[in-house]
Amino acid sequence: MWMSAKTIHTFIFAIAVFLLGTSAFAQELRLSDLTEEALKNSPEIQASLSKIEAARYRIPQAKSLPDPMLTFGYQNEGFDRYTYGEEQGSQWMFSASQQFLFPGKRALKGEMVQRDVESMEAMHELLKLRTVARVKELYFDLFLAYKNIDLFKDKRNLFLKNRRSDAGPLCGRSCHTARSTNGADRKIHASGKRRDVQNRRYSLWKPCCGQR
Repeated sequence: MWMSAKTIHTFIFAIAVFLLGTSAFAQELRLSDLTEEALKNSPEIQASLSKIEAARYRIPQAKSLPDPMLTFGYQNEGFDRYTYGEEQGSQWMFSASQQFLFPGKRALKGEMVQRDVESMEAMHELLKLRTVARVKELYFDLFLAYKNIDLFKDKRNLFLKNRRSDAGPLCGRSCHTARSTNGADRKIHASGKRRDVQNRRYSLWKPCCGQR
């Protein structure tokens, strides 16, 4: 009557897949729907209910009288021929009997069977509670798994966002450094040109001064 953990896990997984397929992923998976589906279609619960229904039919049988007995037979003298009416020992025999129990015994037997049925009903309710508890356990395990997935996604998005924000200032500083370097190169090049022009002027002016 008890359900194994593997059987329950497989059954609940099949229910979840069925509900997800029928809802086309448009509706949320509700615990009440899973519980109702498990109680309705569980093979162990259905088998337990069938046993209880069969046991209830034994209550009136236990309270009734035992079955009456009807017997008949024939006794013959010898094996060669039919001797009824010729021999004294040849006779047909008929009998009917009915057993009557001591007063109160039938009611006691019916009460015993009734207590057995009540015990089976209690076990049936316990089986239902265990099934519901197992469904809730698997449901919250699935809920926790999805929450962990969402948490990992949020952490990943936060990491990517911080990475982009850190890459922006670095790029800005590198670009500024490149512009500064290019500007310094231009200044050095311009100053070099000015010195060349001055040197040329000085070289031209020196001969003139020598001639004087």
